[in-house]
Amino acid sequence: MKSPNRNAGFTLAELMVAIFISLIVVLGLGRLILANQKALSWNREKATLQQSVTETLEWMSRSVREAYSLEVLNDAEFKTYDSAGLLNHRYRLDSSTDPPVMKEDSRQLSAWHCSGFQVACNTDTTSLTLNLEYSDTMGNSVGAMTRITKRNAE
Repeated sequence: MKSPNRNAGFTLAELMVAIFISLIVVLGLGRLILANQKALSWNREKATLQQSVTETLEWMSRSVREAYSLEVLNDAEFKTYDSAGLLNHRYRLDSSTDPPVMKEDSRQLSAWHCSGFQVACNTDTTSLTLNLEYSDTMGNSVGAMTRITKRNAE
């Protein structure tokens, strides 16, 4: 015996439910992908920021090690001199710009915003402790500290 033929297929209600569930799954996956891309971009930016802080401190460290004498003008500015007493370089946090930037003489050391710079020296000005912090527009902020001793004696 054969059963009577029923129309094979989906009802409109079943089709609507399937489309709605599929839409929720696709939107959830889309949000997950966007969140991962944002996190990747944020981490990449932070790594670049860290590299820039390290390069700037290394640049200043070389200058200090090669200097014959040092002069700390305030907690955000210092100068290096050669053996003839001539100025080699002046490093400072330039707060007159918005946002503040680190400068060597009149040249900007980095494209990043300098959110903090501090110089401290020992009693005979033969070594410096430098604290530097850069920040970006994504909310990343990276800092580093180094202690540098000049090679040449006065």
